[in-house]
Amino acid sequence: MPNKAMLSRLMAALPHEGEVRYHADQMSMLVTRHDQPYTLISVIVKTPGHAGWVTAELDAGEVTLHHPRNLELVDKALDAFLA
Repeated sequence: MPNKAMLSRLMAALPHEGEVRYHADQMSMLVTRHDQPYTLISVIVKTPGHAGWVTAELDAGEVTLHHPRNLELVDKALDAFLA
């Protein structure tokens, strides 16, 4: 998934600075967001026996994904919790 598309999905999960947790059907997702001095959104997803995470950074219009792991699970969680 392109970096900007992932950032858009993460911003939909948490449109303001702070932290939010989602839980359902043995899946949990934690999203944190900080907007100073640039936007940084981190997500951690856990299911029994699996985990996935990514940090998206938006600085001066450039999007960078840091430390992605198991992005398929992150996508699945975003689909489940933001539907």
